[in-house]
Amino acid sequence: MSAINDLKYTAVNITGKALADEYFAWLGDNGGTGNSVMDREKSMLIAKGVAPGEINDMWVERLGVLGHTGSLEDMLYDFWLGGGII
Repeated sequence: MSAINDLKYTAVNITGKALADEYFAWLGDNGGTGNSVMDREKSMLIAKGVAPGEINDMWVERLGVLGHTGSLEDMLYDFWLGGGII
């Protein structure tokens, strides 16, 4: 999973802060609201047209729409490798 985090950091790193801070900001920049990462992930995915549900299922739905296939881990790897364009 560390490879995914490395790719995620490369995609979201704007200010050089820690991954958690950069990801939190990225979620907000993409429509996420709330005070926690989970709240921002869910609201961001809903803003992108995903039905509310379990966060992993929501990611699978959104990533599938974007053309990613395979397991959630495979989909996330490809998504972040491609720059995290949601």
